[in-house]
Amino acid sequence: MYINDHDVLALDAAAAALGLPAVPFRRFRSAALLYWATPGGSEFRGSRREFWQRVALPYGRWDCAGGRAVLFNKFYEPIWVRWPTGEVRRADPTEWVRWRAQSWFYGRCVAVPLPPWRSGRTEQLCLAILADFGVGWCAVPAVGGAR
Repeated sequence: MYINDHDVLALDAAAAALGLPAVPFRRFRSAALLYWATPGGSEFRGSRREFWQRVALPYGRWDCAGGRAVLFNKFYEPIWVRWPTGEVRRADPTEWVRWRAQSWFYGRCVAVPLPPWRSGRTEQLCLAILADFGVGWCAVPAVGGAR
């Protein structure tokens, strides 16, 4: 995958807007493949685009006692929480969520098998889930390059 300087700046701006301190801590030969650390402490090796899709797009949802709903990313880190009052806030990525029900939006066990970094349709589904959840803006900028 090729990522140009404009894409890097757009992703860095998204990181700053999200308050995510994800900084590559080791660089490979290819500028597009880096080691990343998520806000919750997980590590990932890959391109910036795939990292942001894994960290910022929802992979599933936890329903908790009391009516709280939490969206989690591919690293199973909470990313957004909706309280019973309807208030939506960024979740603490280090919180251990005690859920009662868990569901997934894509993967082998559901109707949408391909992840967002392999399917534009899945990416659009995840963005629609964020909008339906009450997140009023897109956490992942549109980036050029091969899919």
